[in-house]
Amino acid sequence: MAVTATFFAVGSTLFSYLFLRGRVIPVALAWLGLLASLLLVVGLPLQIAGVLRGSITQLMYLPMLAFEVPLGLWLLVKGVAAPQTVPPATSRLAMHRR
Repeated sequence: MAVTATFFAVGSTLFSYLFLRGRVIPVALAWLGLLASLLLVVGLPLQIAGVLRGSITQLMYLPMLAFEVPLGLWLLVKGVAAPQTVPPATSRLAMHRR
């Protein structure tokens, strides 16, 4: 199970990074997701190797829980921010020449 969870953590890291770059969710929530995912990316292979044992392996998932639940609620209620459209450079130049 820890191997598949590691793949999940890598994917979650990429999605959190894209959320952060795109600014489609609150920045603090995106940072929480990025940090929680990175914690799992590092911690899960250590668990597989036997370095981490006991309750610490379960506690690694708490930051991810703190990210996933608010993210799901945010996406259900608010959705993602619409991208701002910028007029093409030619139309801006034409507006200034008038």
